[in-house]
Amino acid sequence: MKGKIMKKEKEEGLKEFQAIFSPMVLTKYPYFVSLSRKNRKREVVYEAEENGAKVKWIVESRDYLPGEMELKVWIWILDKISKIPKPLPSNFTLPYSLSEIAKYWNMPKSGKLFSLIVRAIKNLRLTGIEYWVEKPDNPPVRITFSLLIGEIGKGEKEGEEIIDKNLFFFHPSVIEFINQGIIKPSDLEESKILTDTNLIAFRIYELLGWKFYIAKI
Repeated sequence: MKGKIMKKEKEEGLKEFQAIFSPMVLTKYPYFVSLSRKNRKREVVYEAEENGAKVKWIVESRDYLPGEMELKVWIWILDKISKIPKPLPSNFTLPYSLSEIAKYWNMPKSGKLFSLIVRAIKNLRLTGIEYWVEKPDNPPVRITFSLLIGEIGKGEKEGEEIIDKNLFFFHPSVIEFINQGIIKPSDLEESKILTDTNLIAFRIYELLGWKFYIAKI
């Protein structure tokens, strides 16, 4: 009887734990780094040696490096993708609406908010990533990509922004990273709370969670 009760409690706990899964490169290396509107940087460079391999990670944006709103859009995307069977097709697209993203984050819908979301989406598309790896006795491998490569919208608009019936298009490298294994589960609600509260706290939570998760598999 006791065993049945413990099993039921465990199952209920798992139901409450809603996970999102992040591609390893976006968990390990800096990307969402802009903390305020003042003195926003446009480039970050990370270099390291990992298991004998030399790694270089460069993120460069035309306007500013992704921050809180970009992270909120990305978490919404990860939540949706986490529920879709893998592997994703190479031509995978994801339907979205500005209203749905705002509702997901419990943000009041307004033309100003929609403009901020649209700006974040644009920044995810315009921010380039260069990922460079050189393993011992192997030629270097260099990949350049952005998380999004485009979007299409049709339907009602507010100002100059189309609110509903939009599609995200992803870079093939992003699809490949996802299909290779979206590696680290994070508690969805915890991620949402920390993103709303403090970007640094979310980043620490993400890094520690990734390291502990890797240690278990």
